Amino acid sequence: YIDVKVIPIAWIFEQYGKMDFISIDVEGLDFEILKAIDYDLYAPYVICIETAEYGAFAKRKDMDDIVCFMKAKGYCVYADNYINTIFVKQDVI
Repeated sequence: YIDVKVIPIAWIFEQYGKMDFISIDVEGLDFEILKAIDYDLYAPYVICIETAEYGAFAKRKDMDDIVCFMKAKGYCVYADNYINTIFVKQDVI
C-alpha cells in the first residue's frame, strides 16, 4: 500500500481551469467526485466514469443515479462498455 494525498476535484479545476475530457476511476468514490464538480464553471465536454464493480458478481455502480444526474447536468450517454460510461455534453454533439 502507498499513502496518497487526496486532492479535491475543485482544487484541480481551480488550478488548471476547464478541461475538455476527464476520466474518473477512484474505487468507490466515482459518483461522489462527479457530484462535486462545479458544472456552472467547469463542465467538461466529455466525462468517462467507471460504472462497474468487480467481485464474485460484477454489478453496475449506481448506474441509474449517475445517468439521471448527468442528464440533469446536460449530458447524454455517448458510449458504454459495461465497465466505463462516456457522457458528452448535449450541446457538443
